[in-house]
Amino acid sequence: MDWQKDKELLVRLRKLHTKNKPRKEFVETLRTQLEYQTNIVVHRRNKFYRPIQFGLGLASVFALLLYLFAPSVNKEALPPMSSYPTKQEFIAKPPVEVSEKQKQEQKQKQKQNQQIQLVSKPKTSLKESPSQKQTAKETEKNDVVAPKPKTKDNSKETNNSTPKEKALTYLQQLGGEDLKGYQINPALSAPARGYIFMNRMVNGIPFLADSYKVELDESGQIKQSTITKSTDTNMKFPLPQQAISKATAKQLFMKNMRLVYQGDEQPRLTYEFNFSGYIDAVSGQVREAKEEEQNQGSCKPIPIVAQGKKLIAHTPEEVVRILQQEFGIVVYGPGALEDTLSTDTYKEYSWQIEEGKIIKVETLDGQLMGFKISTPGVKERDSSTIAVHKELSGIAKGIIERYMDVHTKELLMIDVEKTSLTQTYRFRRSYQGIPIMNRSYSVTLDAKTEKVIGLNLGYGVQGTTSLPDKSKAITSDVAATIYLKERPLSLVYVMLMDKKQQIAVPHLVYQIYYHDTPRLYVDAITGEVIR
Repeated sequence: MDWQKDKELLVRLRKLHTKNKPRKEFVETLRTQLEYQTNIVVHRRNKFYRPIQFGLGLASVFALLLYLFAPSVNKEALPPMSSYPTKQEFIAKPPVEVSEKQKQEQKQKQKQNQQIQLVSKPKTSLKESPSQKQTAKETEKNDVVAPKPKTKDNSKETNNSTPKEKALTYLQQLGGEDLKGYQINPALSAPARGYIFMNRMVNGIPFLADSYKVELDESGQIKQSTITKSTDTNMKFPLPQQAISKATAKQLFMKNMRLVYQGDEQPRLTYEFNFSGYIDAVSGQVREAKEEEQNQGSCKPIPIVAQGKKLIAHTPEEVVRILQQEFGIVVYGPGALEDTLSTDTYKEYSWQIEEGKIIKVETLDGQLMGFKISTPGVKERDSSTIAVHKELSGIAKGIIERYMDVHTKELLMIDVEKTSLTQTYRFRRSYQGIPIMNRSYSVTLDAKTEKVIGLNLGYGVQGTTSLPDKSKAITSDVAATIYLKERPLSLVYVMLMDKKQQIAVPHLVYQIYYHDTPRLYVDAITGEVIR
């Protein structure tokens, strides 16, 4: 029956190999303990052997130094390595007896060899050889020509540097080798306060769409830095030879300047420059000029007979009476609602009137300055195309001249807005055909009934101060020269939309840089620059 026991043992052994495998946690724990014990043994061994190794190393170094720096006279000439017998020679060759005569001959040969070596061998001394002296001189010479850079104190250098130097240092760190193709744009930079603007140069002309900009704050620290890059590498730039001359560009620039009166209490006759865009240097076309300002410069003055009528209304009841008597507007329903913006001198009232409409009225110092009727939530419908073609400018002019100051002799119509239901006319006072820029006036009429549904008489008192005579003004060419000296025309590359391709492409243009404000005037009498 022993074979049955053996069979049972084999079965149990298979179970041990298959089912009762050690757990993963046990294996990892055992491995960690073994590694820890191994590290302890290695550490103890190193702790014991390291001092011995260190001592042997020092002894070897010390012995080598003694050998190198020992006097040459005391050193014995060693025979060449080939004369030493090997271990095999010691074993193979038996000892040979040497006679006294042979010993003396060997001693004489050794003495002769020593003398020969002493004569041929160069003396080792602390003095430098000629070649060493020459090398030392060359080293000293090189040190004088190209001394090693000393460690700089960055804090002192930063404190002593000017804002321009600090900004340029930061730009160099920012751009590196890429800055080789860039130049500082003097028209856009202010180096004294640490504002540097660099543009990539294309054909020797700044490309404004590719730039580096750095600005420092008052303490000399970086306030902001900007990198503008153009990703398109296949752009075609117009050649500078195609550009019109600067004199021609100046003549085009002068078409966008005009005489105006500026100021309320003491108006000044000035030249205003409406140029706010670019002059295409290839086609000569003025791009991005303000259409409204161009229209204002071309309109003709309209003579009027001003009546100077005042619309006095200190209370809501007086406002209701004026609206009905002057404009035929009947106000009924709930009482007036005073707006929260109202003050002691300025009042704003609103009423609900017929068909859900609302009228808002403004008064200043007890005088009605304007009103407007609107229908909240209702959009204008294009129900009548005939109404759009009605010409109501005469009615609008008659209403405005009724309330203008008696000293006003002419008006300029600066804008007309027509829709299917309403027409709005905007006017500005003028003198000798020159607009007075302190305020404008408007009238809104119902296109069907031709009744007034909106009025704006401006704020403040219409001044009666005498105005400078335009006959004393300097010429436009002189004024343009003064202006362009302050803000010169610059030839640059910019990215502008191409109408045919419908994409932005490089354009060669004449442009004026604006440092502080787009508006800058030249006094037409004195030639003074007014900001």
